[in-house]
Amino acid sequence: MDVSRWLAANSRPDQRVFVWGDATTVYYLSQRKPGTRYLNCAVEVGNFDPSHLPRGFDVASHVSHSDVENTIADLERNRVGLVVDTSSAAAIHDWDRLPLSQVTALASYIAENYRLVATPAGVPVYARR
Repeated sequence: MDVSRWLAANSRPDQRVFVWGDATTVYYLSQRKPGTRYLNCAVEVGNFDPSHLPRGFDVASHVSHSDVENTIADLERNRVGLVVDTSSAAAIHDWDRLPLSQVTALASYIAENYRLVATPAGVPVYARR
């Protein structure tokens, strides 16, 4: 997976990563530890399998605000260095149906605290400012 190779080559071994979506292989293949208690993000958005959802599904009423708050707290507490957004055009595991942008509190936190640094294989990677 190109994004895992990019992370392995462009981050420190002790740098934690947060992957939005369900691509846990990114952690394993890049040999980087997860930055939050969540290995995948289904719980934050209704625990859906995105492949079962129609394109354009409005996830807003299914967002678990307490899990989003936990995610943000973990990102802050662990000073997570990198965020990988698999809901991008790369659509890894159909996570383009549950875009990070629809989880406004988390998207806002990332926009305020991270900047885009790369898009390996079309997957946005953000680094802490």
